Amino acid sequence: MNSHRMNKLKIVLFLLLAVALTTPLYTQKTNIAILQFDAENITGSEARILSDRLRTELLKIGAFNVVDRSAMEEILQEQGFQQTGCVSDECIVEVGKLVGVELMVGGSIGKIGTIYTISARMIDVKTGKILSQQSLDCPCPIETLLTESMGEVAAGLSGAKIVKPIIPPPPAVGSALFTSQEENVTILVNGEVKGTTPLTLSDLEPGQHSFAARKSGFRDYTGQYTIEADGMTEISIPLIWKAGTLSILASRPGQKFDFHFGDEIYEGIGSKQLSLGEGDYTFTIKEYGYQDLTQKVSIGDRRAAVVKVVNKPVMVPAYFTVYPSLATVTINGKVTEISSGNLTLPFGQTYTVTAKAPKYSTEQSSFEIKEIEDVKVDLLLSPKSKVTTGVLSTLIPGSGQFYSDNSKKGLIFMVASVGLAAVLNGANSNYQEEHSLMEDYQQDYQNATDPAYIAATWEIYQDQVNTVNDVKAQLVVYGVALGATWIANALDAWFFNGIPDE
Repeated sequence: MNSHRMNKLKIVLFLLLAVALTTPLYTQKTNIAILQFDAENITGSEARILSDRLRTELLKIGAFNVVDRSAMEEILQEQGFQQTGCVSDECIVEVGKLVGVELMVGGSIGKIGTIYTISARMIDVKTGKILSQQSLDCPCPIETLLTESMGEVAAGLSGAKIVKPIIPPPPAVGSALFTSQEENVTILVNGEVKGTTPLTLSDLEPGQHSFAARKSGFRDYTGQYTIEADGMTEISIPLIWKAGTLSILASRPGQKFDFHFGDEIYEGIGSKQLSLGEGDYTFTIKEYGYQDLTQKVSIGDRRAAVVKVVNKPVMVPAYFTVYPSLATVTINGKVTEISSGNLTLPFGQTYTVTAKAPKYSTEQSSFEIKEIEDVKVDLLLSPKSKVTTGVLSTLIPGSGQFYSDNSKKGLIFMVASVGLAAVLNGANSNYQEEHSLMEDYQQDYQNATDPAYIAATWEIYQDQVNTVNDVKAQLVVYGVALGATWIANALDAWFFNGIPDE
């Protein structure tokens, strides 16, 4: 006998001794081994686990001495025998002889579609006859094969009876499915939190039940639902925001601005109204030509907040060129010092700029700041015309002086000329009256025939001639004075006007 056979014999004797020592003297059990089932459309590891469970179930029956899988594999390995593909009765019998048992169990476990099928047979190693066989189809998960089906196969192979406990029928119950358009809504039943939506509650007694739904930022919702036996009740929860309104109002006609609210941007709006959930918010208003306006508001449930957009304009540089430098500059009627030659003016307004200087013509410029870019304004005053000054005073005394900003002289010449003209006119009227009276006295003298009357009318006539001469002399004086004043006025206007050379 070679060493290989000796080792085999030793292992068999060891196993039999072990079985004998662990078996009561009064109990006679049959030695049995379970060959790993052949796997069809399942994994080898799954087949091995299920085969081990069959080995355990046969051991639990108490009628067999079941050879441990590792011991059997060791014997077969010693003999160079492979279990894989050993499905024929002859092969199973051969394994039984190698292991040294009276009975062998073999078979296969497969899957077709969703149905698991088990085929097992118990063979007498000595005779090679099939003592019993079992077939089982299970449209179930593989876990059921492990927990239930392998016990049934073991009982069927051994002829043992399976005693299943009598389980009373479950009470009639129903289920409820809670859903909402909002995510993670907390559901409470009888004040107890059951979970968040979507939530399915099972094993509910038929009848009417009350519940509450809660979510931060939304108003609490309470309701009732009816459960029917063996039915599913779907409950859709219509939550309402704890919301208020935010109104953004323009402060100027035609005002357009961008409204930046979180990740949302509303472009080119004038006014805007939003419905917002309860809480604190920060937003920014941007308008071209104006400084950004950042606001914070608190929104409460069913309350409104109003923000009027009053943002400050951007200051735009304005550069002025003024000649002569002594000119007085007014912007919108307000005298402005332009010492450095430039100012900053608010965006979006219309401006009228006026420059005045003695002996120079007045210059005016109007503009509106519509773009954020430098504004340039030239106010170049031209000297007043000497010719115009002279012509005006020649025509109307004093007017040239007023034109050339010599108001005092203009007033003197104008008042003097007007006064002398008035006196001259009065003297002329008096002269005309006295001269007419003289002509009447002369006529009386010429018509007189009585010597005494002739002498009297002559004396009266001569007195009137003297009076007329006196008035005529006054008239000449006044005329000369007026002419002299007029000439002086003209000369002053032509040659002493103070207007700078162009």
